[in-house]
Amino acid sequence: MARLTLAEQLREAQQALAEQQNSNGLLTAELRNMAAEHSTMLAENNQLRVTAGQLTLVKEELEKVRKELDSTKNSYTYANNRAEKAEAELEQCHAVLDGVDGAPAREYDGDYGKKYRGVVTRLAGAFLSIAKTGGVK
Repeated sequence: MARLTLAEQLREAQQALAEQQNSNGLLTAELRNMAAEHSTMLAENNQLRVTAGQLTLVKEELEKVRKELDSTKNSYTYANNRAEKAEAELEQCHAVLDGVDGAPAREYDGDYGKKYRGVVTRLAGAFLSIAKTGGVK
């Protein structure tokens, strides 16, 4: 083995130190990059949490709108069924009045074409007719 002089030992130590400093600089840069990535990930995570919260609110609002729509549909169905029953009853009244002598007709010719009499008008006319004739044919 050869002996090294102090100058050679110093030079080798300086080279090792320079390599260590270079390595340390690279590690420091890598650490900074990782810290920046970590910061970015935290910001994205916070944004995702906010978005998830907003989605929850939107989901709740959508459920509320669905319930209102179902309620509206049920109300419409109920009102439609009631209207159909009322129309059927009116049609039955008209059918009865069609059989009464002296009751005014459903349709008549007006100034602007055919017009239709309501049930109450026809019923009143039928009563007047019965009152005049005494109910006798």
